[in-house]
Formats: sequence, C-alpha cells, structure tokens
Amino acid sequence: MWCVIVAYFVFASGLNRKEKEQLRVEKVEVRIRDAHKVHVVSEKMVSEWLGELGSDLVNTEMSGVNTERIRQLIAGKPFVKDVRVFSDMRGVLHVELSQRKPVARFSTDNGYNFYYSDDNWILPVPFGSAMRVPVITGSFKMPFERGFYGSLDDSIDDAEKKGRQDYAFMLNLINFVTLTAEDNFWNSQIVQIVVTDKGTHGRWREPEIEIVPRIGNFVVGLGTLADVPKKLDRLMLFYRNVLPYEGWDNYRYINLKYDGQVVCTK
Repeated sequence: MWCVIVAYFVFASGLNRKEKEQLRVEKVEVRIRDAHKVHVVSEKMVSEWLGELGSDLVNTEMSGVNTERIRQLIAGKPFVKDVRVFSDMRGVLHVELSQRKPVARFSTDNGYNFYYSDDNWILPVPFGSAMRVPVITGSFKMPFERGFYGSLDDSIDDAEKKGRQDYAFMLNLINFVTLTAEDNFWNSQIVQIVVTDKGTHGRWREPEIEIVPRIGNFVVGLGTLADVPKKLDRLMLFYRNVLPYEGWDNYRYINLKYDGQVVCTK
C-alpha cells in the first residue's frame, strides 16, 4: 500500500511539473491592497514598471518568468512599501503590493521638495501629484542634501546624528507631523506648517512654528516645538470656549508660545 502511495505522489509530482513547464502566462493581475486609503500607485503605473523588463509577460512560458526579478524591480520604486509576486495554475501572474502613505509635503524656500511618509521615508514628488496632506514651508537647515530619497535614518551617518542640531530638529518636526496626523481633528484642520529659522550669522537657534488652519482667517504661532501637546490643548480650549462667541474671523494671529497663555491679535 505504501509503495502505491509513494508511486502516486511521484507520478502526480511529475505530472504537475510537466503542466507547469507547459503553462503560459494568460494575464497579469495587479492588486493594490490599500488602494482605498492611499492613492499614489495605480495599476497602470505597475504595468508601466513591468514594461521596463523589456518584454511582454503575457503568453510567456511561466517556467521562464523570474518572479524574484519582478519583485525587486517593483520593490525598488519609492512609494512601494512591500510587494509579493507569485503565479497560480490558471496561468495568472499575481502582483500584490502596499504603498507608503505620505503624511506631509515639504516645499521650502531653500529648494527642498519631497513627501514624508508614515514609515519614515523621504519620497520624491510624483509629476502632477496633489495629495491632501499638510505642506511644510519656510526656510530651515535640513540634515541631508537636496535630492536625497530613502529612509530618514539613512540620511546621515549614525556617528553624526547625536551632534547634529538640524537632525534633532527634523526629528522633532516629524514627531509633530505624526502627532497631528494621528489625531482626526488636527489632521483635518492643519493645512500648512510654516517654519521660521531664527538663526543669525550662522549660529543655530531653534526654529519656530506657525500653523495655518483650514477653518478661520488666522494663523497660529506655536513658538518652538517644546511642549506641543500642551499648546494644542490650549488651542483646543480656545476653539471650544472663545471662537464660537467671538467669531472665527475676529482675529488674525493666535500666539501660543508663552506658557499658559493664548495671546490674540486682531
């Protein structure tokens, strides 16, 4: 009986291998897992990337398809977070991927223009893109050169990180962006973050932050990024207890930089 079972599996394995050798790619099926949340990568873009292989995959013998090469090609695209490539016995080549999610766009006066994603990556701005994320403007020293793309952790050597004030500020700014992105109210409310570098004659001084809200005709000054949660709590109290009575267009500047105070200018 055991001999019959072993013989059957050997026969079935050989038959399956023969079928695979004769199998051709009937179609390429692309699935973007988080397409309902992030709108960066499209099926059309993936098809164009596959065209970089130099030949049409459809009608190719499945045994000759290098799925690892395809995976590496797609994984190398900036907005792709992870990807799987596999085939089935119906002749379908599957490409499944998830995307990096931008949470802010940097567009500064000193020539930096990139997206920052929720997994700590610096990403190029795709042509014609218009993602609904806060825009960070102003002019301040970055810890990396213009044109760098990749993980923020890899932007400078580990030995330099502790002594770089611009890197420490960048981390604090990213923490602020992440804090507001994870809060439904502030995520929908903040349109622009303006960074003002107060440094003089090449000396470092902690930049100050202003935010431009979606509702209201005013700008909010936070000062430095110290004690940001407390400042946002004060702003929320001001939103709830003052603006409904004073009016959302009654002030042009709300200053939160002084501890325990909300200073308004008409």
